[in-house]
Amino acid sequence: MGNVVEMMGKFLEFKEKQVETEIMQQERARSNVHEDEFPILVCIAVVDSMEDMSDDEKVLAYDVFKDPQNRAIFMTAKDST
Repeated sequence: MGNVVEMMGKFLEFKEKQVETEIMQQERARSNVHEDEFPILVCIAVVDSMEDMSDDEKVLAYDVFKDPQNRAIFMTAKDST
């Protein structure tokens, strides 16, 4: 009986690790989609084409683009904003 309990415990540990690994892989896949969806080079090119922004403002924008969510917001916002 002791062997069965021990085997079940090991099986449960294995399944927990398997689920954790799957969750981590899904999270990585989601974050990679966001990063690739709005590449930093494209965002910088858009900012560089904005003639009404000063060079200082452009440099500040480049720093903001380090975050994938900020790039997504920038690229999906309306032109007037």
